[in-house]
Amino acid sequence: WHWPLPSKEVVSAFPQWSRQIGELASMPPWSPTLLRWTLLFLPVTPWLLWRAARGNRDRAGWFWLPLLLMLVGLACWQARWGYFLALVFSMSLPWQLAALPRRWMALALFGVGLWPVAVEWSGQWFPAPAERALRAESRADQVALRDLALQLRLLAREQSPLPVLAPWWQSPALAYWSGQPCVAGSSHESLPGTVDASRFYLSEEPEAAEAILDRRQVACVVAYEPTRVVAVSRGVLGLEGGEPEPPQSMAVALYRHPHSIPSFLKLAYANRAFRLFLRPAVMPVQPRP
Repeated sequence: WHWPLPSKEVVSAFPQWSRQIGELASMPPWSPTLLRWTLLFLPVTPWLLWRAARGNRDRAGWFWLPLLLMLVGLACWQARWGYFLALVFSMSLPWQLAALPRRWMALALFGVGLWPVAVEWSGQWFPAPAERALRAESRADQVALRDLALQLRLLAREQSPLPVLAPWWQSPALAYWSGQPCVAGSSHESLPGTVDASRFYLSEEPEAAEAILDRRQVACVVAYEPTRVVAVSRGVLGLEGGEPEPPQSMAVALYRHPHSIPSFLKLAYANRAFRLFLRPAVMPVQPRP
């Protein structure tokens, strides 16, 4: 499965796509997220490390201070650097606490710093009703996606590989569980396929949609709840949001009218969250017993 070289259109879509990736999001230096990652120490960390570095016995603060400041800047640029920021901060914590003149000050500051950790765990153990409903829906969707992947695995016994076009955020798990290649994905290397998948779901002309499938040699198409598919696809392509779903788009037609779609796709399987379509020109649809 060979990806084409990125075109100018794909390069132009990167900023829109990156805004949908949480790890690529930026944040201001005063973000509460940064405070949680650093146990509320961040406002006093430079002073503590500077104080530690001025000590006569251990000047390691001069090592930790610029490293932490650099990681704070990187984390403000892209949130994915937060992992390294939290790790380096934890490693520098003994020098920060040792800079305080009294042991009770260090214990008090560390105890206060544990408060955001307690709040975070409380939210994990006892989520709000809305969060609990979202988690339940996400788990149900994952179960349905796993079921769909097993169906793909069964179909692949007759013909393999079966390139699949699916929403980009579901494609990595689907590819892992089914063992079949997916056009879209969650990395920048799969961005050309993600752009093509977005164009397919937003397409209102069957000929244009079929041309995308032909170019990508797609054998299977997955349909998911169209409201989110349309919104995410429009975001990837940099289209203005807030508009209603295109009533004739492939995302809407495949999910809500699976028996009234163009002849180049045939419904092969459906569950509570997904629809699986095969292309008769690539793989004949086998009637289910």
